[in-house]
Parts: sequence; structure tokens; C-alpha cells
Amino acid sequence: MIGVVARDHLGEVLKIRAVSFQCDIPELAEAYGILQGLILASEEGWTNLVCESDAKNIISSLNSSNLQLTHWSAEGILNDILLMQGLFQSVVFNWAPRQSNFLAHFVCNWCIRNYISGTFSASFFPSMFSYFVSQERGGEATSFV
Repeated sequence: MIGVVARDHLGEVLKIRAVSFQCDIPELAEAYGILQGLILASEEGWTNLVCESDAKNIISSLNSSNLQLTHWSAEGILNDILLMQGLFQSVVFNWAPRQSNFLAHFVCNWCIRNYISGTFSASFFPSMFSYFVSQERGGEATSFV
């Protein structure tokens, strides 16, 4: 399962996408997640994007257009990402520490346990989801249900 969390410039969750994807190669999975994020942004009509991933090699490859920095199996998806980049006014690829990706991992695990995939608003998820959103943004959460 691949999880994509789309946020606005204030960090508010706009959409969440969970897509089934079977893969044993982490770089391939991370690249596919970025591609799914771009597809979601295109569907929603968003034009200025910041894509974050905890896969340094993927981010370095996308920023340098040197696809040989990653596992060979990710090359096709990376090419698709670079092609899609032209659909937007601005796309920035940033590395983020793994703990910054907690929400996407939580979404994946929750969707796997509940046998669902698709694109959702944040309100679709159980109340504990808002706790994780708050914690990830460094806020104070008053309850965990």
C-alpha cells in the first residue's frame, strides 16, 4: 500500500490517497508514491507543489535528473515523474526525515487493516487520525480516541 498525504501551505490535510502496490524495493515504492502525489495534484487542479519523501536517493535523482542514483527498477517511474513535472507551474522535491512521513505510514497501515484504498478527505478517517495530524504538525492534541 502506498500512502499520499496532500497538504496546503499551512500544513492542513487536503486529501489522502491510499493505493495498493506490491513491491519489495523501497525506492520503487517511494517513487510510485511521488507519482501518485503528482497524479492526485493534477486531478485536483493544484499548480504549485512541494513533494516530500524520506528516500534521499529518489529526491536526489529527481533534483539532478540523474536516474542512475537509484535502483534500476525505479527508472521508468522517475521518468514519468519528470514528465509530469511539466504539467505544473512549480514542483519542488524535498527530502524529509522518516518521522515526517508518519501520517502516510499510518494511512497505509489503517487502509491495509480495513481493506480499503482510494482518495479521501481527512474526515473519512477515525478520530485518532486528527490526533496524529496534530502531533505531526507539532501541535497539542487534547484527546486520543
